[in-house]
Parts: sequence; C-alpha cells; structure tokens
Amino acid sequence: MLRSRWHSPLIDLSPLNSPESGADALARLVAEIGDACKKWGFFQVINHGVPSHVRERIELASKSSLLCRRGEEEDELYALNYYPPCACLLKLALGLGRQRTSGAMTILAQDDVEGLKVKRKSDGEWIFRQNLLLMLTLLTVGDLIQVWSNDKYESVEHRVTAILRRRFSIPFFIKSFPFRVVEPLAELVDDTNSCKVQGI
Repeated sequence: MLRSRWHSPLIDLSPLNSPESGADALARLVAEIGDACKKWGFFQVINHGVPSHVRERIELASKSSLLCRRGEEEDELYALNYYPPCACLLKLALGLGRQRTSGAMTILAQDDVEGLKVKRKSDGEWIFRQNLLLMLTLLTVGDLIQVWSNDKYESVEHRVTAILRRRFSIPFFIKSFPFRVVEPLAELVDDTNSCKVQGI
C-alpha cells in the first residue's frame, strides 16, 4: 500500500529580513501565510533568518543527549524529542496519537526522517509530510489562533507514526499567559460575521 505524501505550503520569509522590501511584498507575504493557515493549518518556511550553523548545533545537541528535554516559561514551551526506531514491533507501536496544538502555534524543527502525519482538511486523509530540507521549520496553527480568528483558521490535527529509523524533532510551542481569557478578536465579529467559537 502506497503512503500518501505531499509538499506542504512553502513560504519565503525573506521580505521580513530585507530592507528593500516594500509594502506590496509584505502584503503578499501576509496573504500567503493567511491562505496556508486557512487551507492547510500549517506551512514550512525558508529564508527565516536563523543561520544554518545555529540549526546544525541545535540538531547535534538534541542527538547527543538521546533523551527528551524540555523548558517552559509562562507563554512558551520547548522540547527536544527523540523517537527510537521500532523495527521489532513496528505493527504494534503507536508512535504519538492524534492531537492538536493547544496553544497559539507550534514552530517545529526536525530532521529528514519521515514520521509526522497531518490530517488534510480537504478530505480528512492522513498524509505524511515530506521533508524538503534538513531541519526545515514547520509552523502549525493551534487552538488559540482558531479562537482568535473566529474559526477562520482551524487548528490542525496531527500525529507521529512508528518508524524504522530514529527520529528527532524540536517543537517550540507559543502559548497564552495563564488566566488570560482568549476570545475572537473584536474586529472579526460583526452583524455579518457572528461569533462562532466560545472564549476560553
């Protein structure tokens, strides 16, 4: 049985880092990000300004420990994840079950080993995210953005499957401050656009 793969939306962030970028270039970038969030709930980025040597050092550090590590602040959380190979029990191993990001957004750096599956919005099929470049950054929409956008951008469902090779990933979760009410932005709710989600 063939496994479904796809190239997720790839967005060039260079207009953010270029002094020559005008208002039109930034407007196009905003439109691209909005379209990707609406249709897919996630996207990959290039030319994000993080030097390759920094990303390589982070990757080496995560592999040297071979252990999960994490750090947390009030509005952010990061983790270094290690998924061991499951050659013997591949059919029995579950990987990481289906879930959504409970915060605002996840910024994910990972190696070139396939394992992440995302539920495609158009037909509900679970498909493998195909890695295009080593340690390419993936951004996923979370529950808070779904609330803020009044359901315009939907939190994407994803999971990690058991694989034959070891896999590393480094997610950075952007959250909200504790005890803060999250509700649709006022400018997105009016007489023609009713409030579609409850505040949390």
